[in-house]
Amino acid sequence: MPAGMWFAALGAVKAFSSIQQHQQAEQQVQIQREGAFRQVAENNRIGLNNQIYINDLEALELKKHGLDSLELSLQVAKARSSQLALQASQGAGLGKSGNTAEQIIQDISRQGANSIARKELNFSTQLRDFQNKRTNAVQQNLSANNAAFSNLSIGPSKTGLALEILGDAATVAIASKQG
Repeated sequence: MPAGMWFAALGAVKAFSSIQQHQQAEQQVQIQREGAFRQVAENNRIGLNNQIYINDLEALELKKHGLDSLELSLQVAKARSSQLALQASQGAGLGKSGNTAEQIIQDISRQGANSIARKELNFSTQLRDFQNKRTNAVQQNLSANNAAFSNLSIGPSKTGLALEILGDAATVAIASKQG
């Protein structure tokens, strides 16, 4: 085999080897990306389930709040009615010392209104807590997705491959001139 053919074959083998290594590196990057995308899809599925769970809890709390508020209002109305009935049976509070019949009814109404106001304040705190839980779930999902993408490489450079092949060709050409 003449020397020129031998150097040409050597150059072709080096170029083929460089191309093959480049393709393997691209395949590895693609496998990495697919794994990251699968992980992100799983993270998003879990995040969605978390949001649904939080929404379900909030819906139950809303229903409970509505029932509790109704029950509290009914208790206030019942206490007022009982007091009015008691006062009516005693002659509308005639001859009583201290609070008048009207003041007693006002006290019952005020205490009921205070209880309802506390209930509303507690409920608004619970609603803020649900919003915080949603925000935290989104932040956890974003963090998990960032972690999935943080280890990805950008892949091999085609310019680098071309320069490597040109460098090998130059090395072979120099070697063929010298040898």
